[in-house]
Amino acid sequence: FPVTIIFDNGSISRSINSGVTFSSVGPGGTIPYKNIKMSEDGKTQLITTHGNYIYVSTDSGVNWTSKITDTPRIWNDLDMSLDGKNQIVVSSGIAGDIFISQDSGINWNKIVTNSEINYSKVAQSNNGQFKVSVASNGKIFNSSDYGLTWTNTFLFFDFSSVAMNGLGNYQVATLS
Repeated sequence: FPVTIIFDNGSISRSINSGVTFSSVGPGGTIPYKNIKMSEDGKTQLITTHGNYIYVSTDSGVNWTSKITDTPRIWNDLDMSLDGKNQIVVSSGIAGDIFISQDSGINWNKIVTNSEINYSKVAQSNNGQFKVSVASNGKIFNSSDYGLTWTNTFLFFDFSSVAMNGLGNYQVATLS
């Protein structure tokens, strides 16, 4: 299985032999990468940066394509389904957004925008049907239709993380 590692200096290294050896890959330059996720087979990979960009690879990290560059934002978290087809990224800053992709990161749709909400963490079920995001203003957002519509609950807590089981019927969140 491929293994991809992000280093602090903005480089990406990839292993195709379970971490025995690594080679440098990625979009090039010194980019401040933040988060990475990989599909179960390692072919689809998603990276967020500390700036405007997310990068998607559909060939196990060999080639990367930049996506979503319209507004400066702080990418806080990301997740993807086991097969890599359903992906989600959340942001805060000038634009508090939830973006989803249902085609392995090729196309992205901005589903929720609210500049007053800092989406901090996200999780989804194995197939991507159920999604949850927590925000720093005490809200939990849930979707049961692959991220197309969202409901929110205000709980008066500041959450620092969220997780969901593979079926999507159990969710947990930790307090800051």
